[in-house]
Amino acid sequence: MGRTMITPIAYLFVLAAAPVAATAAQPAGIEPAKSLPVCQAWGPKPPACAEPPLQERVTIYNSWREPQGDHPATATMIRRPSLIDRGGPPLVNVPFPQWLRAGSETRQAEVTVDLVIAPDGAIVSCRGARVDAFEYAQGKRAELPADQNLGEAACALVKANRKFRPAIDAEGRRIEAPVAVAVYYMRQRYDMLAPPAPPPPSRFLGPAPYSRRDAWPPAYSLDAPISLTPPKFKNFLADRKGLPKKAVTGAVIDIANTGQAVRCDLRVSSGDKRLDDATCAGLLSVQTAPRRWPLRGLPVEVNWQGEKARVQLASPETLPSLVSPIIVPPEQRPASPSKWPVRVRVLLDPQGKPVSCMILGVGEDDALDAAACKLARQAAFTAGKDGFGRPVASGMDLRVDWSKGTLTLPGY
Repeated sequence: MGRTMITPIAYLFVLAAAPVAATAAQPAGIEPAKSLPVCQAWGPKPPACAEPPLQERVTIYNSWREPQGDHPATATMIRRPSLIDRGGPPLVNVPFPQWLRAGSETRQAEVTVDLVIAPDGAIVSCRGARVDAFEYAQGKRAELPADQNLGEAACALVKANRKFRPAIDAEGRRIEAPVAVAVYYMRQRYDMLAPPAPPPPSRFLGPAPYSRRDAWPPAYSLDAPISLTPPKFKNFLADRKGLPKKAVTGAVIDIANTGQAVRCDLRVSSGDKRLDDATCAGLLSVQTAPRRWPLRGLPVEVNWQGEKARVQLASPETLPSLVSPIIVPPEQRPASPSKWPVRVRVLLDPQGKPVSCMILGVGEDDALDAAACKLARQAAFTAGKDGFGRPVASGMDLRVDWSKGTLTLPGY
């Protein structure tokens, strides 16, 4: 009949062999596609992983800047207003600046807003004070032009998402006071925790920690005593007529390990260019004994009397100190002490007398915070001195532990 007949047995054989034939026809060495794991911020990375998508985040925290403008409460408060949920998670799904999205994923912006907080913790007013924008390129930070109108949007975010603990005065009364808050805009792929910042020094010269970075004389420490033969400054004065009867110049010098002065940076001018020029010219002629290591940033003062000059080298500065801890008698301690010790910052005048006190961090009890500052003002202190032995304004942080009834330096 011209047709091939397939028996049932042969038909079953063909069906059974079909999958085998299909498998044999598939090219060897090719596996089905698999989804890549998501890369992680920490730990070893797999050979291949997919970067997580960028997330837009906004963080709100207390700014290190002081609020701009004058407010009556600035002189009377001993505890600033503070964010209650300052450790809260970043805000997501909130309005994000379009110009930050448009560029590199490293673009970031920090908006500082000045607020006034009422005695009940409500926000009385808010205004944008400063906008900083930048990005990182090849490991370097590059400043960017910023949208100064971002302050209004930042104020709206703070009002809608954060609450405040009000300021108090020396009597523990809640008062209206200003505070600066930072709103930080950034995009990131990972939930990365920044390393904790080092705590500020518990003792310092000047009105605040690190406030003397640009002050004279700069902080300096010697690894070994140094002596130098005073140069003959008058040899570097071409014109000696009409010199000031008394003047002071200050400079920072570097000395190579050969003992030769190699750099002089004038920091304090006498007001007379001849004396200023002669100061560095004379100091660069200095030759000391060879040293194992170069000496950098040595502060030097030159006291002029006409054409005569006297050199004074700076020594390590003297920080203020607490004469002795204070122990509160048990009968004077609060019946319900706070769970955590209270940290206070006391500012001292050049004679070592307390002139102001400020609660650090977020207080738990208004009355105990006020009592902590009163206790700190009763302590006795030694004054701080700069590198030339002159008394200067200074300050220190103290710890009041009401459960033990003690006022001590942190760590003791």
